[in-house]
This record gives sequence, C-alpha cells and structure tokens, in this order.
Amino acid sequence: MYTSGSTGKPKAIEISQCGVNRLVCNTNYIQITSDDRIAQASSTSFDAATFEIWGALLNGAHLIGLSKEIALSSSEFSSFLRQHRITTLFLTTAVFNQIARECPRAFLSLKNLLFGGEVADPKWVREVRMHGA
Repeated sequence: MYTSGSTGKPKAIEISQCGVNRLVCNTNYIQITSDDRIAQASSTSFDAATFEIWGALLNGAHLIGLSKEIALSSSEFSSFLRQHRITTLFLTTAVFNQIARECPRAFLSLKNLLFGGEVADPKWVREVRMHGA
C-alpha cells in the first residue's frame, strides 16, 4: 500500500498481519461489532483503507463502498451516510474539515467518527460536536 507520511510524496509500505490486527481488533479506542456498517471512503491503495477494509472483515461488520464524488459533496455525503446506515467512518482531516464546514450535521448517524493524517482544526471539531453529533 502507499502512504505519504510526513513528506507528502507517496511511498510503498508493507504492513504485517500482526500490525493490522492491532489496528482493528480488541483495541482501546474503538469496538467494531457485526452490527456496524463501515464506509470505505479511501482508495484501496491508501493506508486508511487498512482500517476500513480489515476493520469490517475481521470484526464481521458490513463494508460499504463510498465513491470519491459522493465524499466530496457534503450534501450527497450526508445522504449516503443516512441511507446506508453507516455507523463507523474514517476520513482524512482535510475531508472532515470540508464537510464539517459545509454540513456539520452530516455525521449525526455515526457511532464512530475517526479522522487523521494532519492536524485537525479545533473549530470544526467543536462545530460538529455542537451541531452535528
């Protein structure tokens, strides 16, 4: 798979099975069950897809694909999450900030919202917590 790390330039990385298990099984930050519905918003070659794909498969959850076009349209994104009853979502911080700015209520249906890859803007986190969660 590929990651940009701190350089911003994609580079290939290898991940062990043990590392994947530590990421998504019996963790102290999230409990994924067979009742969960995880959206796959990342490209399969992006490191975030490890959480989405293996988080669903190793915990018996549903994995629902989300197109790039929907992910970049706040109103379509919000409708998709509700329509498909998504409970768990991982986004890049940039996409989170964009959706939070345009439609903080988009995340209402989620049980778990994770984002990362860069520093989050506390303004958008507060906005989602106040109006969208």
